[in-house]
Amino acid sequence: MGVFILFIGMVTSFAFAQSDEGVDDEISVKRKPRLNENTMVFKFSPFQMIVGELNFGFEAQTSKKTSVEIELGPTLSQVGFAGIKFEDSGENVSERSDVGFFGSFGFRYYPLDKTEALNRIYVSPILKFRLYNSKLHELSGNLSDIRATNIQAKFLFNFGYELWASRSFAFDFFVGAGFGYRQITSYRTIVVYENFENTYVWDRTISDSPQVIMNLGVKIGLGK
Repeated sequence: MGVFILFIGMVTSFAFAQSDEGVDDEISVKRKPRLNENTMVFKFSPFQMIVGELNFGFEAQTSKKTSVEIELGPTLSQVGFAGIKFEDSGENVSERSDVGFFGSFGFRYYPLDKTEALNRIYVSPILKFRLYNSKLHELSGNLSDIRATNIQAKFLFNFGYELWASRSFAFDFFVGAGFGYRQITSYRTIVVYENFENTYVWDRTISDSPQVIMNLGVKIGLGK
């Protein structure tokens, strides 16, 4: 009889344990996504200086799973790998870096169930425009300075991870690829015979080409 009572007690305890586990599982399934401390992030991308960008960004949450990101800033044509690629302008021409600009707009979707936007894994299509300028100077002083340009339009698709190191400080890691279009306007000096004398003039060259783009970096963010 004692053994029977012990057996009944063990079965009852096991049944209650299974019931509790079911309740725990149900609570886990119905758990609300983790709320963010911040709905806006101001960002800076230090490694974009390698390509001549001073990159400032702003991301704002638009729903529980989506956000938009805008980036703006100046460009410098002779910083890092950003130099304008053009034909040899000749020994009598010097090139100086000039200020341009860039801008981009991205939409982000954060797919994980247990977090809101601005937190953890995301995917993001991005449109970007970038302009580099360089000033060309003819050393003899016969010609006025003229501007060479490198215009780029791009579509990118990024995969990333936004990591909050504290309540208001975040790292945004991303990698992606895309395609684009580039148009370069450059100049060189040539000599033409005019009015019974040789004269220096600027000769313009315009070239365009498609681009395949790889994208990799990290942004530093301050939340609000």
